[in-house]
Amino acid sequence: MIRTLLVERVTPVMIGGENAGRFDAPPTLRVPAIRAMLRFWTRAIAGPDFRATEASLWGSTKTGQGISVLCAQKLPPLPRLQMIIILPNPLHRAVSLDAVDEGGPPVAVRFRLPDPTLQRQLQAVVWTWLNLGTIGRRARRGYGSLQWVSSGRPDDLLEGFSEPQPQPVWETPADLENHLRAGFAQVQAVFPPMTGGGAPAVRRTCTWFQVSTIDQIFVGRLLRGAYHLPGSPLEQELHGMSIASRSTVPGEPREMGQPKPRLASPMMWRLFRAPGGFIPVMTWSPIGVPQISRTSGMYQYLNGKLGFDHSLAGWPLGR
Repeated sequence: MIRTLLVERVTPVMIGGENAGRFDAPPTLRVPAIRAMLRFWTRAIAGPDFRATEASLWGSTKTGQGISVLCAQKLPPLPRLQMIIILPNPLHRAVSLDAVDEGGPPVAVRFRLPDPTLQRQLQAVVWTWLNLGTIGRRARRGYGSLQWVSSGRPDDLLEGFSEPQPQPVWETPADLENHLRAGFAQVQAVFPPMTGGGAPAVRRTCTWFQVSTIDQIFVGRLLRGAYHLPGSPLEQELHGMSIASRSTVPGEPREMGQPKPRLASPMMWRLFRAPGGFIPVMTWSPIGVPQISRTSGMYQYLNGKLGFDHSLAGWPLGR
């Protein structure tokens, strides 16, 4: 059973290769990077039993090789790329993307499933990755944002999963919110959230990146400008805050990550195309506090500068 997916880049992809400290030129979409992102989002949405789900989809030392990301062939820089996700024999090769900036030819990704019952779980993981996640360096600042391109073929993996057609450009943040609500509802139909006594799941702190409710997903305001190369005004706007200006409220600085001890930010950002610019989406899995103080510099940055105000569930970012 083979399912196909076409994706295109929305923002620059930065992935390092064999030369330490350098990005590939042209950038290379590498097998380990794809597989790692799919595993990451499987853990994020599968709940407390994520280890068993991850093993059933992607394999483990106990269960053996699961679904693996394989590159069918290396193609010249400009034509379309082709990757295959197949069972069970991995080939660790790389395929080069044609340009560092946004756009470019779509990338064809194929999934071979020996068991049709795996399809719904695979759809949920791939939809989450393509709508909430990215790939490559600076993944938590919108770099490496990808977008599904409908092929109209009966073997298209995501066709009909949440909507008939994807939108190449989102007119308003409200339209994007509706899209994310519809899609994440389908994800939760596959991986039901923990509700605790029948109450709706709400934002709570967690020791790993976990997404169990739409209360963790925020849509920002339209940010106008280009996002082609590092150093552009929009890139600088999305790059983040300085350590000193994050917050003096206990626990809050950790929500943006901290250098010592090294801690990645639990706020995962990606960008969607909009007329004249981009709309940022933030998925937050709090590790210290479930809300940001409205008096802190962090709130002024996330809310005042980027427009993150309330989650898809309507709960505010700040208290």
